[in-house]
Amino acid sequence: MLAWRRVIALGVTSAAVIAAIWLLDVNALVRGLKAVPVTTWVLATALAIGQYLVLAARWVILNAPSGWALRIRYFVEALTAPLYNVLTPANLGADVYRIMVGRRRTGSWSRTSVLVLAERILGLSSYALLFLIGYALAGSPSGLPPFLANAAMPLTVVMGAPLLLLTLGRAVTRLVPVRFMAWAAITEAAAALPPRRVAAAYGLSVLSTGAWLVCLGTLSRGANVALDWSMLLMIGTITELSRLIPLSIQGAGIRESVFAWLATQAGAQAEPAFIACAAAYALHFAVLSAVAFATKFVMQYVSR
Repeated sequence: MLAWRRVIALGVTSAAVIAAIWLLDVNALVRGLKAVPVTTWVLATALAIGQYLVLAARWVILNAPSGWALRIRYFVEALTAPLYNVLTPANLGADVYRIMVGRRRTGSWSRTSVLVLAERILGLSSYALLFLIGYALAGSPSGLPPFLANAAMPLTVVMGAPLLLLTLGRAVTRLVPVRFMAWAAITEAAAALPPRRVAAAYGLSVLSTGAWLVCLGTLSRGANVALDWSMLLMIGTITELSRLIPLSIQGAGIRESVFAWLATQAGAQAEPAFIACAAAYALHFAVLSAVAFATKFVMQYVSR
């Protein structure tokens, strides 16, 4: 079943890329890529690296390990786990990897599962927050593309997800019958998360999300995509959420098409928007791989 899903994902990815090349002006795509200055690449790379370091720090804070040795181990796990996302939809590979590692370490999968779920909730909420900031900066919603204007209400609900994590976790724990031990273990672990730790992790989520959206926006403006920062915050958020659709490898083809389509709705050209988005995600995975392999190499060298 998993093999078939990969085949389908590869087919959808290939079809989306081929369709984009067929429909868009290839020369305009190349011109958009060449227009990006070297200084913009350097800044975008620094932002991408910073994003991963912040995400790793968030995982350490959520786990709250005692002692520097264990904190470093969690930090290393967080830096290497994204490698497992490369061939899995919706970034599931890193989640499964960390749950398995957590089970080997503690003998229980419930606590790590809750922390992975908490990370997802905090991440989605932080994207919703940045979208709403862009929405507020844009001024009147009447001037927005209909899709972006209509997305504001559901994303406002998503932004409140961390509060649900703290309040419902405790409420559900009291209501779950004892016979549902697996679910009870999960809700118990959720209820045990201190609000101060969740707040700190949420702050890092917002910082990481902001770094990624600024990275995407910097490359877009370098490629002469005619969008202001309010639009880039909103369109970048919807683009990132489109990666959760499990139809292609990491949303490849879909995310670029979504970004280009929304950019044209906002008055920009499709070709520079498409290539800027593709370049941002290519840089994203290049940095991911480089940081993960460098971390593994350093840890192997230190352990000798």
